[in-house]
Amino acid sequence: MEVEGGNIRDMKMKNSRKAAAFINLGLLFIALFFINVLVNSSLGGLRRYTYFDLTEDKRFSLTEGTDRILQKMTEKIENSNEGVEGDFEQGGIFIQVLLEGDFPANFKRLQESTRELLDEFRVKTGIIEYAFMDVNDGTPEEVTDRVESLSKIGVTPTMFRLKEVSGTAERRVFPWAIVRFAGQSIPVNLLEEQGQLGADAVLNKSINLLEFKFAQAIRKLYDNRRQVVAFTKGHGELTELQTKDLRRTIRPNYDHGSISLEQSTYIPEEIDLVVVAKPQTPFSEKEKFQLDQYVMNGGKVIWLIDKVGVSLDSLNYGSEGTFVPRPIETGLEDLFFKYGIRFEPGLIRDMQSSKFPLVVGQTGGQPQMELFNWPYHTLAVSASQHPTVKSLDQVNFLFPSKIDTSIQTKTELTKTVLFSSSVNSNEQFIPVRLSFDAVHSVGDPNLFRGGPYPLAVLVEGTFPSLYENRITDEMRAGLASIGQEFKTRSDEGGKMIFVSDGDLAANVISDPQNERVFPLGYNRYDKRQYANRDFLVNAIEYMMDDYGLIDSRGKELKLRLLDVQKTRDQKTYWQLVNLLVPIVFICLVGLGFFLWRRYNFSK
Repeated sequence: MEVEGGNIRDMKMKNSRKAAAFINLGLLFIALFFINVLVNSSLGGLRRYTYFDLTEDKRFSLTEGTDRILQKMTEKIENSNEGVEGDFEQGGIFIQVLLEGDFPANFKRLQESTRELLDEFRVKTGIIEYAFMDVNDGTPEEVTDRVESLSKIGVTPTMFRLKEVSGTAERRVFPWAIVRFAGQSIPVNLLEEQGQLGADAVLNKSINLLEFKFAQAIRKLYDNRRQVVAFTKGHGELTELQTKDLRRTIRPNYDHGSISLEQSTYIPEEIDLVVVAKPQTPFSEKEKFQLDQYVMNGGKVIWLIDKVGVSLDSLNYGSEGTFVPRPIETGLEDLFFKYGIRFEPGLIRDMQSSKFPLVVGQTGGQPQMELFNWPYHTLAVSASQHPTVKSLDQVNFLFPSKIDTSIQTKTELTKTVLFSSSVNSNEQFIPVRLSFDAVHSVGDPNLFRGGPYPLAVLVEGTFPSLYENRITDEMRAGLASIGQEFKTRSDEGGKMIFVSDGDLAANVISDPQNERVFPLGYNRYDKRQYANRDFLVNAIEYMMDDYGLIDSRGKELKLRLLDVQKTRDQKTYWQLVNLLVPIVFICLVGLGFFLWRRYNFSK
């Protein structure tokens, strides 16, 4: 009876322990439920998540600039209660992504990357909701009306061929998103232009730029003002046709126009950036004073300066195939010197250069052409990690000069070399006689020693005024008439970019009569697209960016493609691994659990 009584007591103890375990488990679930309710109610019902980004390239982490503009926009919505009524309960930004439907795998990857990015946005803030839409879904009349309404805001389709059972069919896809807020809408093109890139490279570039494009659209909605870029005119600068491709590229994001300093008394503060592109004649003191005070009051300037007047056409029309270039005096030399920069009166020759054709003989009465490296057309790749040049391809400089950055200034300035010539380069001071025979010297490295030389420089900080001790009564009266005071120094955070090639912003004109042009950076001789346009667009965006969004433009997500040969050779091995490893793992877990139970109950 004692043994039987002991068994009863043991059974009661085991039952009580089981009951306590079930009670504790129930209490745990109840506690988790109330914690979840409490957290959701304290966050106003917004969905919040957290995660840890362990990827090498920080694929799932937003840059500081994007975080900053999302926070600013959140504060604006919370303080003003703005938003699009009907989008979602709290009001805010609604993003309609048009990437839905039946399309190839590369668009599927772009779709998934867009979804992941917008999920990251929602992790950071509760003001964003999104939905995917198939433009081609519906009756033919509905689709036609939808496409027409999209075309009015600049949303155009991309055509592709899709393989079907009956053959191939041509389909259209809309790789766009529309960002809406407070009655405004901004279309965002998710797919980059192909140009000379392959399909995989275009896709990867498009995915890299997703964060920047969406963050920039949100910034526009936050500021509610289009920034203005002004190109100077009146000194032989590049014409509108010569800068057509650059203007066309920046048009969706910025307003742009031209300004004549000779006909104006000051540069309006509404102009956020001034571009001085290849001036050929001197600036007057009045015009320089306008530029100087514009910089002192926070204006930004990009200087594209030719120090030497020479081109391939000048060699073609020179005496006996030779040409002696002349220096170009713009009158801006003392202004540049005050800002810590000097353009040296010479030309850079570089073994790393683009090609152009020369006649090498005659066959059947027809000239035979061959491409040669032209040492005065430098191909530069930046070694800087600055966001304006990070991950950029080669930029083609035509007859560039050296920029001297050793000039001391009375204020603190930071100088960042964005582009420079290669190590195998040298400098030729003018006067010098140029001819096409220079192509034969490219093969001799002994003639190209002395580089690298700076070709594009970013200067930031506090700029001193050229007219600190030189202002006249007339200048002071002119400032007083517009309600401004003379400033001897700019505020901190001033920015200017100096480039020693005025043609960097010039596109080749293919049809002057119909105003058709090649893309900026396209070399018609070797038929390659260089990154001139990307660099200038990056530079403009960096100069106008007050939130640091340009960092997201330099974000690089590595394209990891499968090794086709390795995949074919190891196919069977990896199939067996994927089949057997999970089964073995489950068996080991089951065996371990069985042994644990046996050991536990044997006690």
